[in-house]
Amino acid sequence: MVLPRHLRTRLVSLASVGALSLSAVAGLLYVLPGQGLAQLAPAAGRVVGDGVAELTLQGQVAQACTFRVRVDSNLQPPGTFLCQMSDQAIALGIPFVTLRASVTEITGLSGHAAVVGGTADLELPDGQSLPGVSFRLHLQEGGPGQGALRIQLIGVFDGEAGDVDPGNGNYDQVWQTLTDGDIRITAEPSPTPSPSESPSPTPSPSPSSSPSPDPSPSPTPSSTHSPSPTPSPSSSGTGGSSPPPTPPYVPPGPLPVPAAPTGANSTARLMAMLSQLSTGGTPQPSDILQVVGPFPVAGLGWWQDDWHAYRCCPFPHLHQGLDMFAEMGTPVVAAADGYVSQRVNTSISGLGVEITDASGTQYFYAHLSGFAPGLAVHQQVHVGQVLGYVGNTGDALATSPHLHFEVQPHGIPVPPKPYVDTWLLIAEQKASALVASRVGHAILNPDTLQYWLAKAQALHALYDFGEGSGEDALDPGSASATAHTGPSPVSGGFLVGVASLMLLIALVAPGCLMGRREARNGPGRGLPPSS
Repeated sequence: MVLPRHLRTRLVSLASVGALSLSAVAGLLYVLPGQGLAQLAPAAGRVVGDGVAELTLQGQVAQACTFRVRVDSNLQPPGTFLCQMSDQAIALGIPFVTLRASVTEITGLSGHAAVVGGTADLELPDGQSLPGVSFRLHLQEGGPGQGALRIQLIGVFDGEAGDVDPGNGNYDQVWQTLTDGDIRITAEPSPTPSPSESPSPTPSPSPSSSPSPDPSPSPTPSSTHSPSPTPSPSSSGTGGSSPPPTPPYVPPGPLPVPAAPTGANSTARLMAMLSQLSTGGTPQPSDILQVVGPFPVAGLGWWQDDWHAYRCCPFPHLHQGLDMFAEMGTPVVAAADGYVSQRVNTSISGLGVEITDASGTQYFYAHLSGFAPGLAVHQQVHVGQVLGYVGNTGDALATSPHLHFEVQPHGIPVPPKPYVDTWLLIAEQKASALVASRVGHAILNPDTLQYWLAKAQALHALYDFGEGSGEDALDPGSASATAHTGPSPVSGGFLVGVASLMLLIALVAPGCLMGRREARNGPGRGLPPSS
């Protein structure tokens, strides 16, 4: 049966409207769920600490907090924190004398590190008080020389003495290292996530057939499956071998929940510090590796926040890692104690390795130029151990060398830059202590720092030719200076714009088709042409 011409035209119009509308809805659904993807749930556990800590300010080492912290997630409120600053610290310009805080939540916790938050009442050097200030407290487990704490006050004292990030509206105090006492951190099992048919606690996102975390919209870089969030690997990224018994418990590496992120960053200051230990002015690899972990790049590097930046190729997607530009062959190291859960080589990720710590957090390294000798799946690794070397393998072949780095608590990627920035501060703190132990002081030469800043700027110049060019183009304008919990304004707006355009076409197309049909059926249709 042959349908009349006008019915065929109408059916084509309706089919076009339906297809375009479905495409638009699919585009919106792709953008909107990502808005909350990177939110971190409160953690469960206990933090107990007492002691005295010191900080380095204006080139001087000064006693800082005499502190006491008691936090237990099972209590309401979870706990308290007290810090009494020394007279020496006040004389150097620390803007408060006493901090008494009520801790309302633990926002991040692992076997070695914790971050707690709440409100604090401050006593100021002039005798006045400042009540109800929001604060975050970062803690590293350990005794003298290992344990550390860092105080952040939200919305006050920006740029005051000890603030390492002036201009962001907050007071981000330098790390304090324990000289007496200790900090003990105990992590409890994480709350059960969303119900799943699988016994695995992973709130698994969409499975991917590609192990690449970079161009693939899949949140995990598994080649055949979503990586296990527990220390029991399910299958090898290299294939073939059956899984071994569950590896023994390995304390996870430090994974502090990050502070408010800064803009572009580099390891210039770290390299300038360590160069003081070398007669040639270039840090020795052994010195870098001694202090760098958990920061992942053992050498000069430059990066900026490109989380959820729009990537066009090999298909449109949002970037789910951090591109850290460095010289070819720069070692990359483990960000945590754990085991190698994947070792892959694909056309997208190139040479890539994933490690998983005991808390279920996965760290993925892609585009490597090579693996560390003997690196194998299921191998135990420790913080700072070399895993491989910076390169441009996979779909980064036409780009400048860089490390694509991901942080995935329980298999869900979150913005890596704030973690990396925090780990860099830890590395700088360790480098300062190392330099002081060898040369008697840790005073940084400004000329040396400027030299390394210029070298880092040269890496910055390569950014436009990095993963943003060639096959895996990045729109530099879409990379925000802050971390996002969803798509950046450019990347999200791009997809919403495409969806809106599709809807517009769907509305206009029927009128165009009917107008064309009526024009063909207008007066004179079928009459012979006039002579």
